[in-house]
Amino acid sequence: MASQQSPTARRALLPSLSSAPIILFFSGLAVLVWKFFGTQQFYLAHLRHWTVLPTSWPGFITGEGQAAAYRFLSCLLLLGVVPAVLGVAVFRKPLGQWGVSLGRRPRTALWVALSLPVFAALGAFSAAMPELRRVYPINPLASMSAAAFVAHAATYLLFYLGWEFFFRGFLLFGLEGELGAANAVLIQATMSAMLHIGDPAGEAFGGFAGGILWGVAALRTRSLLPGLVGHATLGISLDWFICFGR
Repeated sequence: MASQQSPTARRALLPSLSSAPIILFFSGLAVLVWKFFGTQQFYLAHLRHWTVLPTSWPGFITGEGQAAAYRFLSCLLLLGVVPAVLGVAVFRKPLGQWGVSLGRRPRTALWVALSLPVFAALGAFSAAMPELRRVYPINPLASMSAAAFVAHAATYLLFYLGWEFFFRGFLLFGLEGELGAANAVLIQATMSAMLHIGDPAGEAFGGFAGGILWGVAALRTRSLLPGLVGHATLGISLDWFICFGR
């Protein structure tokens, strides 16, 4: 007759539930949902007649402009807001522990001060590359006027808020404790680089390098601000120099 295992022994055979598998599962699902349902193409094919954006706003007077705003807002929602709610409500960690803080302030200030000129210069340099000029700005109406560009930049910043919270906050700080800092940096950098497949090669490789750099910066400062400032400065300055640079 088979021996009966005690409840304690049976529990010991089960793996303990940790946060890393949940974070990785949700992250893969969130990226897929955004990649397929958060694009301009999906908006133009299925949602353009349901827009809530005023068509009189500079930069959003056509479907293409509204589709760009949809992509940015869907990134904020799917990669920013939803993971933030999950992090606070399920994992019981305040937003500050996910990097939404000034962190170690002297280090954060130094990273931000260096990021602004360095990535603005990199944006100006990259604006001369034909392969990037064919892709950016994502909103084709951004070059219409200064007001249109400001509207584009404001919505673009929402995209970077979602992106940086997801990769340098939710993934990085969520995995650091169980998988170690080096593994967490590489996982979030690799996943962010995979979203650049189909983009120009230089951008894809640069995205991987940037993911590592901003991951290290987040760990060193315990803040998302260095990555947010650096990434947004690079993207917005690139668009500015493409639209108005000579």
